[in-house]
Amino acid sequence: IDAVMQHVDPDLASGRDPRYADDFVAWVEQVARKELEDYQQDIGISVGDNRLTAVPSCHGAGKSYLAALIIVWWLTTRDHAFVIWTAPRWKQVRAVVGRYVRQILKEIGSPLTLNEAMDLKDANGELVGMGVSPADNDHNGINGIHADNVLIRLRDLATETASGLTVVRDASFKDEARVADVLDVGPGH
Repeated sequence: IDAVMQHVDPDLASGRDPRYADDFVAWVEQVARKELEDYQQDIGISVGDNRLTAVPSCHGAGKSYLAALIIVWWLTTRDHAFVIWTAPRWKQVRAVVGRYVRQILKEIGSPLTLNEAMDLKDANGELVGMGVSPADNDHNGINGIHADNVLIRLRDLATETASGLTVVRDASFKDEARVADVLDVGPGH
């Protein structure tokens, strides 16, 4: 079957389906088989349409699961895509967004894999994404990514460092790059 799929459509055989590149909502409904709230649909659409999407949020709003959906959608619908996601602490990178990314990849039968170091790799073992914690690492570690379609999901980076968004904004990403920043605005923030 794999050989037939590769002969029919190499994108589909690799787990990539460019038909959904411009339709986050259809990908979620038809590929991931999930339902989204209207505001979640708006966020996903904004990430696809705009270079910067900033979302004020509160605790328990489902932003980490939505981020995982956006990450997997981005990678499975675009050629030469690369994704970076952050969280204030390494534990959150791995145990929250990383766990959801792994779950979604399994549910949709994607050949992408996510290891414990939060390196996301394609079926050929090529690095296509990574989770990092700027609070624990060097902020410049997200600069210099060479890919046509870069997606960066930030989490509270602007509240963690005054220069966080400047580092990303000044990075030399191509026009197709997207940055989504989610800031907790609830008590204690």
